[in-house]
Amino acid sequence: MDLIAAGAASLGRGSLGGSRRRFRSWRVGVFAGLLLVAWLVPSPAVATTTWTRNLFVSSAFLYQDPYPYDCVAASAMVMLNVAAARGTGGNGFAWTPYSVQDSADPADVRDMTSIQAFARKYDTLNTAGKGSDAHGWRNALNNFGWGWDSMKQATTRVYEDRAYSTLKGAVRAAVKAIARRSLPVGILARAGKHAQVMTGYVVTGADPRKSNDFTVVAVYLSDVLKSSGIVNRKVSYTSLREGSLLWRFRRYRETDSPKDDPYTSGWIRSSVAPSVGPSEWYDKWTIVVPIRQGLPAGT
Repeated sequence: MDLIAAGAASLGRGSLGGSRRRFRSWRVGVFAGLLLVAWLVPSPAVATTTWTRNLFVSSAFLYQDPYPYDCVAASAMVMLNVAAARGTGGNGFAWTPYSVQDSADPADVRDMTSIQAFARKYDTLNTAGKGSDAHGWRNALNNFGWGWDSMKQATTRVYEDRAYSTLKGAVRAAVKAIARRSLPVGILARAGKHAQVMTGYVVTGADPRKSNDFTVVAVYLSDVLKSSGIVNRKVSYTSLREGSLLWRFRRYRETDSPKDDPYTSGWIRSSVAPSVGPSEWYDKWTIVVPIRQGLPAGT
């Protein structure tokens, strides 16, 4: 190859190489510009589905006042009244709406004071205990809602007491029960000293009627003690965890239920101090929750 040809070839290669470099530089610049625009302009937010349900019925509610220890009976009546008003009691449900506190008729076993006496008779409190406990509450709900036989057998009970090692576990279980059974849930509030009723929820994510993939945003609570001022109150999950003691859901810390529940297999105390021995509820978040909607078919 002569010098002229070699120079031309060299010039050609150099010109081609320069064009490629300029094109790459232009392409990199455009790409960087697009990245800058994407960073500066916010992308549309992905919509989050919110699911809300509340079973509360104002005519179903009643206060325990002036009876200081009858929170279990009043809460049980509220829960049964809600089921009756909404027609969600299912198979075998016999309760009709009722809100009498203390009937003049001694044969009236459905008034609040009579239900409290029943709960106290069939709970696991010690003899000096006042009020009732989660077993008395559960037994009153089953007996007055679905009959004596439903109370005695775990295979037929509609309501059961359950204890959870985490707040999240207890609240999620309550939400799923309301979503899937259409029945209220009892909350052992104030570290086990009081009874409250949960009737609804606000969650995001999947529908809790069909899926466990949801996050609890808030719940609806009612308190049968008038001075609490909590009737159908929307309480955020954060407030339920760390808010006012009036509605904060805390671990069960009562130690006056030393008896075993005779209607559940095995033997264990209901709630005592750890120094006494193991128990069902102590240091756990405890609820009274529907595990089925009505008696099993054929019962």
